[in-house]
Amino acid sequence: MEWVALVARALGEVRPFPVRIALAERLQRIVHAIHRHRHGGTLVVVPTCNSAEQLRDIAWGHRFAASGENCVCNNLSELETAERRYADAKEQFQLRPPSGDFVNLLQSSVEAHRDLLDKLLRDVGDLSRIDGAVVIDEELRVFGFGAKLTGDGENFLVYSADALTGTTDRVPLASLGGTRHQSAARYVHSNPESMVFVASQDGRLSLFVWVVSTREVAIVRRLEHYLWEV
Repeated sequence: MEWVALVARALGEVRPFPVRIALAERLQRIVHAIHRHRHGGTLVVVPTCNSAEQLRDIAWGHRFAASGENCVCNNLSELETAERRYADAKEQFQLRPPSGDFVNLLQSSVEAHRDLLDKLLRDVGDLSRIDGAVVIDEELRVFGFGAKLTGDGENFLVYSADALTGTTDRVPLASLGGTRHQSAARYVHSNPESMVFVASQDGRLSLFVWVVSTREVAIVRRLEHYLWEV
């Protein structure tokens, strides 16, 4: 729960907290899939995009068509519809009991949609087996994978926080690690409304976000200690 709450807070305050919690739980499934395969990988989460121009500083390896972009969104919409039908049926059952088989059928539909959503989210994470980043937005549209992140070439300090010990520091960009970490930091520096998760082959998991109050990039390290199968 600590992992989910941290990510929900990092998503900002534009959306209600329960909505951010639900999104963080779904991101957790994607990130867990990336972390589990141990090849290393990057997940970029951009704000809700209404045009291709908003996807800046990304050199695409594999770009999905609109039908591919919306595969998770469509399933999520179907799940919400199934949940509403099930809730309505339970309410009607209390007033005028229908066939019990009908309610059970609707419950089975909800469970099937949840299982499919879970599989889709993990499949999105598995796209990170290809070198490069997986790019999605906050509506869970999947734009592509195998992407190279670009950003300004400026060198800057990064606020570093250890999720396990709580210790903090400001460190040079070059000390963050390899290309994945430095590219993630540069991308967030150029696109402060985005967040980037980076998993290393050795199992380390980091989150890059923009700190609004101090106007700087932050890395939250050792998130792998809070990530488990859900």
